[in-house]
Amino acid sequence: VRHLAPSSVTPSLASSLLPSFGALRYCPRVWLGRFLHTLHPHLPAFTPRDFANTYTAFERLRYVPKDDWLFEFQMGARLVLPRCGTQELLCIARALSVLSNNVASYRVEPDFLASLLMRCRAIAAAEFSPADCANLAQSLVYLKAAPGTGLLAALAAPFSARMDEADDADVVGLLWALGAFWRSSSECLWMRQHPQLIQELLRRVGVAMGRLGPLQLKRVVAAVAAMSVNPGQAWLAAHEAAVVAQLPELYAASLEQVLCCYRGLGYSASQGKLLQEALAAKRDAERRKQQQMQHLQQQQQQQQMAAVAAQQAEQQQEW
Repeated sequence: VRHLAPSSVTPSLASSLLPSFGALRYCPRVWLGRFLHTLHPHLPAFTPRDFANTYTAFERLRYVPKDDWLFEFQMGARLVLPRCGTQELLCIARALSVLSNNVASYRVEPDFLASLLMRCRAIAAAEFSPADCANLAQSLVYLKAAPGTGLLAALAAPFSARMDEADDADVVGLLWALGAFWRSSSECLWMRQHPQLIQELLRRVGVAMGRLGPLQLKRVVAAVAAMSVNPGQAWLAAHEAAVVAQLPELYAASLEQVLCCYRGLGYSASQGKLLQEALAAKRDAERRKQQQMQHLQQQQQQQQMAAVAAQQAEQQQEW
């Protein structure tokens, strides 16, 4: 690829080549900068799929182009948003969320995000699957962006209508996102006026409780606590039993958050003593591990200093 002629660089080539680097998690930054410079005149010819694939490549590479190139790229993407389908929109939303959380210098352009969400709102009710709804909602959480009541309603409609197609990850993901949106007054009011979706999500989580992993268990109880919703003693008891079963896999911070949520919900865990002892043991184990790593780092530094000193002594003897 180093020897590509400028005339051979096209949108279709970029759309296939850049994701290949992304799949390999290989980012040749110097070459990539030159390639994007050559690609710049072709941006107006990009299709929605070209933009989505390129965004996905940047996401996987944790790469953000220079400001002037990125500005033109986002302007082009904004122009094609009215022609973007579900998958293009979801790819772009995910890329924005990953880049904004992993590349310190990257900031999502507010007008571009607003246009993206407007397009999602226009097609969600007719074209989004439950998985699509959950994925977009979670991307918005990572973007720290409220969906607005219009988009929230547009996501709720297809999810509720096709709930039987949703898997456990979809249900947990949407419930967790709704818990995050609860902090925004408009969305909170809408959800209080339309509680059916949350009630159905809680029912589905209750059925799936024994299948949920550690992160999912933490997220569902965090969402319930954030919304101050009472899922019932049976639901919380089932959650506690699942947490106990997953204790070896839970990090101390996650277990601590779960116990905090229990207290916020007024739930007295039947195995509270066991959970508190497990939390203390996990904290102690993590503390010892950190101390061991620090000790190992100190040893390595001492060895490096000793090697440098020995090398300097040999040089002095030679002189």
